Amino acid sequence: SDLENGLGIYLLSWAIFTFLMLIAAHRSNVAMVSLFASLFITFMLLAFGKFNSSLTLQKAGGSFGVITAIIAWYIALAGMLTKETSLFMLPIGPLNKAKKL
Repeated sequence: SDLENGLGIYLLSWAIFTFLMLIAAHRSNVAMVSLFASLFITFMLLAFGKFNSSLTLQKAGGSFGVITAIIAWYIALAGMLTKETSLFMLPIGPLNKAKKL
């Protein structure tokens, strides 16, 4: 239907934006790359599920959405548990090993 196709286009546009963010995240850390990669997969599965009216793809997209949320909560907690505020820190896996000028 038109509604399903419209929602598919909407989700696909978010997938494109998320892919650009994924490329940019490659200069940050493993946690952010994981977040945007799982979010990209989520949007793609949901979009293709809407285009094909596939409940299976939509459920898979929802499952990846839950995984994405868990990663996002981990990143939020890692951001709050700093050297100044806690006794331990959560690893986020830095990717950029080059010195910044």
